[in-house]
Amino acid sequence: MIIMLNSFNSNGYLPSFKSETKYKKMEAGKEYTLEELRTIGEYMREYKFRGQVRYNSKKYKKGEWYYGNYRRGRNDRSFIEEDYEEVEVIPETVGQYTGLHDKNGKEIYEGDIVRFSEVDTAIVEWNEKYAYFMVKPIQDYYFDSDILGHAIEYNNVEIIGNIYENKKLLEA
Repeated sequence: MIIMLNSFNSNGYLPSFKSETKYKKMEAGKEYTLEELRTIGEYMREYKFRGQVRYNSKKYKKGEWYYGNYRRGRNDRSFIEEDYEEVEVIPETVGQYTGLHDKNGKEIYEGDIVRFSEVDTAIVEWNEKYAYFMVKPIQDYYFDSDILGHAIEYNNVEIIGNIYENKKLLEA
Protein backbone atom coordinates (compact mmCIF):
# COMPACT_ATOMS: atom_id res chain seq x y z
CA MET A 1 0.00 0.00 0.00
CA ILE A 2 1.32 3.45 -0.95
CA ILE A 3 0.05 6.62 0.70
CA MET A 4 0.75 10.16 -0.48
CA LEU A 5 0.81 13.01 1.99
CA ASN A 6 0.23 16.54 0.71
CA SER A 7 0.35 18.86 3.71
CA PHE A 8 3.17 19.61 6.16
CA ASN A 9 4.26 22.47 8.33
CA SER A 10 6.31 25.24 6.70
CA ASN A 11 9.56 23.27 7.06
CA GLY A 12 8.18 19.94 5.86
CA TYR A 13 8.73 18.36 9.27
CA LEU A 14 6.66 16.28 11.65
CA PRO A 15 7.88 17.20 15.17
CA SER A 16 8.41 14.73 17.97
CA PHE A 17 6.06 14.95 20.94
CA LYS A 18 9.00 14.55 23.33
CA SER A 19 11.55 17.02 22.02
CA GLU A 20 11.74 19.76 19.46
CA THR A 21 15.18 18.46 18.45
CA LYS A 22 13.91 15.08 17.18
CA TYR A 23 12.47 15.65 13.73
CA LYS A 24 11.64 13.35 10.86
CA LYS A 25 11.95 15.01 7.43
CA MET A 26 9.07 14.41 5.01
CA GLU A 27 8.82 15.62 1.45
CA ALA A 28 5.62 17.09 0.03
CA GLY A 29 4.23 14.97 -2.78
CA LYS A 30 6.42 11.94 -2.01
CA GLU A 31 4.76 8.54 -1.71
CA TYR A 32 5.27 6.69 1.59
CA THR A 33 4.74 3.01 2.33
CA LEU A 34 2.69 2.04 5.37
CA GLU A 35 5.89 0.88 7.13
CA GLU A 36 7.53 4.28 6.55
CA LEU A 37 4.45 6.02 7.97
CA ARG A 38 4.54 3.79 11.05
CA THR A 39 8.14 4.89 11.66
CA ILE A 40 7.20 8.54 11.15
CA GLY A 41 4.19 8.02 13.44
CA GLU A 42 6.55 7.37 16.35
CA TYR A 43 7.33 11.09 16.20
CA MET A 44 3.73 12.28 16.31
CA ARG A 45 1.97 13.53 19.44
CA GLU A 46 -0.79 11.40 20.92
CA TYR A 47 -4.23 13.04 20.97
CA LYS A 48 -6.06 12.18 24.16
CA PHE A 49 -8.49 13.91 26.49
CA ARG A 50 -9.70 13.58 30.06
CA GLY A 51 -12.87 14.68 31.78
CA GLN A 52 -14.71 14.05 35.03
CA VAL A 53 -17.57 11.54 34.83
CA ARG A 54 -20.94 13.34 35.02
CA TYR A 55 -23.14 10.59 36.51
CA ASN A 56 -22.65 7.57 38.77
CA SER A 57 -22.93 4.20 37.04
CA LYS A 58 -22.16 0.60 37.90
CA LYS A 59 -18.64 1.08 36.55
CA TYR A 60 -17.77 4.74 37.25
CA LYS A 61 -18.29 7.23 40.04
CA LYS A 62 -19.33 10.84 39.46
CA GLY A 63 -16.23 13.06 39.43
CA GLU A 64 -13.83 10.23 38.55
CA TRP A 65 -11.43 11.00 35.68
CA TYR A 66 -12.01 9.21 32.37
CA TYR A 67 -9.48 9.25 29.50
CA GLY A 68 -9.81 8.75 25.75
CA ASN A 69 -11.21 10.39 22.61
CA TYR A 70 -13.44 13.45 23.03
CA ARG A 71 -16.80 13.92 21.30
CA ARG A 72 -19.25 16.78 21.62
CA GLY A 73 -22.88 15.63 21.54
CA ARG A 74 -26.24 17.33 21.21
CA ASN A 75 -27.37 19.91 23.76
CA ASP A 76 -23.76 20.69 24.73
CA ARG A 77 -23.21 17.22 26.17
CA SER A 78 -19.63 15.93 26.20
CA PHE A 79 -18.42 12.35 25.90
CA ILE A 80 -15.10 10.56 26.13
CA GLU A 81 -14.76 7.19 24.44
CA GLU A 82 -12.12 4.53 25.00
CA ASP A 83 -12.20 0.96 23.67
CA TYR A 84 -15.78 1.31 22.35
CA GLU A 85 -17.05 2.50 25.73
CA GLU A 86 -18.46 6.02 25.90
CA VAL A 87 -18.91 7.97 29.13
CA GLU A 88 -20.61 11.34 29.55
CA VAL A 89 -18.29 13.84 31.22
CA ILE A 90 -18.68 17.33 32.68
CA PRO A 91 -17.84 19.65 29.71
CA GLU A 92 -16.02 22.24 31.84
CA THR A 93 -13.53 19.60 33.04
CA VAL A 94 -12.47 18.36 29.61
CA GLY A 95 -8.78 18.94 28.95
CA GLN A 96 -6.43 17.79 26.22
CA TYR A 97 -3.23 15.84 26.84
CA THR A 98 -0.27 18.08 25.99
CA GLY A 99 1.97 15.24 24.81
CA LEU A 100 4.39 16.10 27.62
CA HIS A 101 5.24 14.59 31.01
CA ASP A 102 6.29 16.10 34.32
CA LYS A 103 9.51 15.14 36.14
CA ASN A 104 7.75 12.07 37.60
CA GLY A 105 6.56 10.81 34.21
CA LYS A 106 2.91 11.86 34.72
CA GLU A 107 0.99 13.02 31.65
CA ILE A 108 0.29 16.77 31.65
CA TYR A 109 -3.23 17.93 30.68
CA GLU A 110 -4.91 21.30 30.24
CA GLY A 111 -6.10 22.45 33.63
CA ASP A 112 -3.21 20.89 35.55
CA ILE A 113 -1.43 22.99 38.15
CA VAL A 114 2.34 22.61 37.94
CA ARG A 115 5.16 23.64 40.28
CA PHE A 116 8.56 24.95 39.12
CA SER A 117 10.08 25.57 42.56
CA GLU A 118 8.94 25.70 46.17
CA VAL A 119 6.86 28.83 45.49
CA ASP A 120 6.35 29.16 41.73
CA THR A 121 3.21 27.52 40.35
CA ALA A 122 1.26 27.84 37.11
CA ILE A 123 -1.82 26.54 35.29
CA VAL A 124 -1.46 24.65 32.01
CA GLU A 125 -3.66 26.27 29.36
CA TRP A 126 -4.07 26.28 25.59
CA ASN A 127 -3.05 29.55 23.90
CA GLU A 128 -5.68 29.94 21.18
CA LYS A 129 -4.01 32.90 19.48
CA TYR A 130 -0.61 31.23 18.95
CA ALA A 131 -1.73 27.56 19.13
CA TYR A 132 0.47 26.11 21.86
CA PHE A 133 0.18 24.85 25.42
CA MET A 134 1.29 27.50 27.87
CA VAL A 135 1.94 27.96 31.58
CA LYS A 136 0.05 30.82 33.22
CA PRO A 137 1.56 31.89 36.56
CA ILE A 138 -0.82 31.79 39.53
CA GLN A 139 1.08 34.48 41.46
CA ASP A 140 3.03 37.46 40.12
CA TYR A 141 5.99 35.81 38.48
CA TYR A 142 7.85 36.38 35.24
CA PHE A 143 8.68 33.42 32.99
CA ASP A 144 11.28 33.82 30.26
CA SER A 145 8.87 31.83 28.09
CA ASP A 146 5.29 30.80 28.73
CA ILE A 147 5.56 27.80 26.36
CA LEU A 148 5.00 24.58 28.34
CA GLY A 149 7.68 22.68 26.40
CA HIS A 150 10.30 25.31 27.29
CA ALA A 151 9.26 25.28 30.94
CA ILE A 152 9.72 21.50 31.10
CA GLU A 153 13.07 21.63 29.31
CA TYR A 154 14.57 24.21 31.70
CA ASN A 155 12.81 23.40 35.01
CA ASN A 156 11.83 20.44 37.16
CA VAL A 157 8.12 20.75 36.44
CA GLU A 158 5.83 18.70 38.68
CA ILE A 159 2.03 18.32 38.61
CA ILE A 160 0.65 19.22 42.03
CA GLY A 161 -3.07 19.18 41.21
CA ASN A 162 -5.64 20.59 38.82
CA ILE A 163 -8.01 23.55 38.72
CA TYR A 164 -11.10 21.37 39.28
CA GLU A 165 -10.14 19.44 42.40
CA ASN A 166 -7.53 21.70 44.03
CA LYS A 167 -9.02 25.21 44.09
CA LYS A 168 -6.93 26.19 47.15
CA LEU A 169 -3.79 25.92 44.99
CA LEU A 170 -5.14 28.78 42.86
CA GLU A 171 -4.84 31.23 45.72
CA ALA A 172 -1.73 33.38 45.37
